[in-house]
Amino acid sequence: MTVTAAGFRMLFRSVPQDVWIVTTRDADSSPVGTTVSSLTSVSSDPPTVAFSLRESASVLPQFLAAEQILVHAVSTEGIDAARTCAEHGADRFARVAWQTGLGGLPQVDGAYGCLLTRVTRTIPVAGSALFICPVQATWIPASAGPPALYRDRSFNWRVEKSTDRST
Repeated sequence: MTVTAAGFRMLFRSVPQDVWIVTTRDADSSPVGTTVSSLTSVSSDPPTVAFSLRESASVLPQFLAAEQILVHAVSTEGIDAARTCAEHGADRFARVAWQTGLGGLPQVDGAYGCLLTRVTRTIPVAGSALFICPVQATWIPASAGPPALYRDRSFNWRVEKSTDRST
């Protein structure tokens, strides 16, 4: 059996992925962010997540220098923000509604919830940087739309909202 890049991409493109926006601040305290679908839970004790950014990502240097990152689970209300943050070369924070959130980091409107993380390790993997981030705090709003999903190059997927939002 041969592994092909086309087959790999087709499979991952067909399976719905959760949508995440990661934000931090650059050396001048300006907001920096991007959309990722590569976020995964590594451990629940201690709570730890991991995500990757391509080496070609314009925001990679700012994230490599970051001590903390705010991770946003995007709700269906935040799909436009996710689209904007996914654009290459876009002035994302000129077009996305946001405020200062956990850890003083940019918090994008339309989040289903947020995780304040600390970057403890980055690992180069196949043209990407893998970020390992223990969670320092969580924020879940009292009300938010259901989580957004990305499938087949479209953000037009959703899951029904759970009624149990207890932690």
